[in-house]
Amino acid sequence: MDNNAIENERVELEKEKQVNLLASLQRGYYLRIVAVVLFLGFGALAIKRNGPGFLYFLKFNSPPTDLGNARKLVASGHRFIDMPSNSYVKVEDLMITKPANTKVHKFFFSPLLDIVVRTKRPLDIPDLRPSRYPVPAGLVFLLQERKVEPEDFSTHFNAEGRLVKITEYPGWKGGLQKFYGSLLKGHENKAYILFDQDTPWSHVWDAVALFALAAGLLLSVFLVIRQRKLILKARTEYLRLS
Repeated sequence: MDNNAIENERVELEKEKQVNLLASLQRGYYLRIVAVVLFLGFGALAIKRNGPGFLYFLKFNSPPTDLGNARKLVASGHRFIDMPSNSYVKVEDLMITKPANTKVHKFFFSPLLDIVVRTKRPLDIPDLRPSRYPVPAGLVFLLQERKVEPEDFSTHFNAEGRLVKITEYPGWKGGLQKFYGSLLKGHENKAYILFDQDTPWSHVWDAVALFALAAGLLLSVFLVIRQRKLILKARTEYLRLS
């Protein structure tokens, strides 16, 4: 066998190796593209699910906004509050009406400022001797509109946590509306749900989840770019041998 034949055989073997390498690199490239698409899909879901919690977590270094004393606010004419959804707040002297229990949480409605509260803490039991609790003049309308019973004035609750517009809370349509909807008829868009003891730090895992997905997406994009460069290099080598 002459030298030309040997060289040709070597070149053909190299070309075959390059073809196999290209096929392998292409498969890896498509798999990495699929990974990027999956990360984008999971990322979109995570932003929808964990995004509000992440934004709330960013308030971890800020004190809660003090809404003040609910009874004094309403008695002075402030029927509703106007706060951005997903705020970290504290409020004093809410009134407890319509309590409801689940396996984990307690809920109640405070006609003061129209807030539904979710908590794990024990709730006051109304004192059935309402004469012991005179009704402030500015709150008499609550009795006139039948929003409360006289004994409800004996209940008190101070809350601190996450304040969300009630129409933005997924659980509102899922069940709470059936229980409290009639109390908010006509002004649901002004009502809130307050998650008592839900501090920004309690949402650290929302931040971790989003950062992990972002890191995974960046890594996947980097691997796609790297794989593309390897394919171009393998094609260049194949063309050189041809």
